[in-house]
Amino acid sequence: MKVKRYKKAQKVLTFYQNNFHFVEPYQVVVDGTFALLALKMKINIKEQIPKYLGAECNVFTTSCCIHETENLGPGLHGALLVLKQFIPVKCGHAEKPLPASACLHQICKAGNPEKYFIACQDQELQDKLRKRPGVPILYLHHQSLTLEKPSEKSEEAAKVLQEDKVTPTGYQKEVLEGRKKELGIDSTEQLVKKRKRRGPKQPNPLSVKKSKKKPGADSSSKSADGKDGDKNKSRKRHKRLKMSDALKGLHRKLLTQSQTDE
Repeated sequence: MKVKRYKKAQKVLTFYQNNFHFVEPYQVVVDGTFALLALKMKINIKEQIPKYLGAECNVFTTSCCIHETENLGPGLHGALLVLKQFIPVKCGHAEKPLPASACLHQICKAGNPEKYFIACQDQELQDKLRKRPGVPILYLHHQSLTLEKPSEKSEEAAKVLQEDKVTPTGYQKEVLEGRKKELGIDSTEQLVKKRKRRGPKQPNPLSVKKSKKKPGADSSSKSADGKDGDKNKSRKRHKRLKMSDALKGLHRKLLTQSQTDE
């Protein structure tokens, strides 16, 4: 199985887990249309459904699905044998069997309390199940299992459930009102935080262009460092030190002594 298909199935499963409290092992109910197509495609339902959903699953059918498949003649004998492998759930129609689509539609009554996954190829039944929130639909498409994305009704019900979780209950409202009175806050008062006015931001130092150097500045800096050629080197002149009168007299004596020695 491709990773992309597996991720899509896990995303849909997470939706039903978080919003409708589906837990493992998942309860999957199979009808005759699904069993017939799986037989033609040589798909082992017991092995492939848990592998596709990545979780432990219990596969069931109903007595109505078995009864309908028996009455459709010998052409569906193979599908009948596939259905008889699964335990039938209690649908309440044992005495007066209903058509398989009506039976499956009824067991997924409001809220789908039994948390059933319905595996079928009947498009009319699929359209009916989409109008009931919290009913995952499995079907075969191009020889592969597919878990249908949540219907609009399921998404709307999920939003309502999320809003109910956020909004406080009656008891919580009473507690909040009591705390407001203790703190001296009016229930109708709206606490609005004043936004701080921000001044102009300084430019980004990385985006600011560096100032261009003057053409003479570069040569002068190089000559001062001594890194440029000999032409730009400036000669340093040593200042002559002034001699005091005593040093001048001593210097004269040394000169006369040297002349007399010669």
